[in-house]
Amino acid sequence: MDLEIVVKKETGEIAEMLLRGRVDVQTAELLKTRISSLVEEGYRHILLNMRRVKFIDSVGLGSLIGARRRVVEASGSLRLVHLSPAVAKALEMTHLARVFDVHGNTQEAVAALARGA
Repeated sequence: MDLEIVVKKETGEIAEMLLRGRVDVQTAELLKTRISSLVEEGYRHILLNMRRVKFIDSVGLGSLIGARRRVVEASGSLRLVHLSPAVAKALEMTHLARVFDVHGNTQEAVAALARGA
């Protein structure tokens, strides 16, 4: 299974990316490219909705770290929302949950941005 990405452009500088499938060695570059494109379009805050991500490997996790770096360098943030069990487990096992801003849903992420958190 490949990775399907649907971009929902929210208000102002916020875009949500709905991911479905696998974030792995075969799809990681696609994800990084799509995030970079959004940053170039002026979206500073990217929300990755990972509810339907069935699998993520070390390359996929590395792509998230690289994407986060790219967004932060543009004075923005990369936030993970609706973690699937597979993603939650991978973040927990690698201690990366401390690196990312993780939210239960899109509304919580947008509210955190509004508060400046």
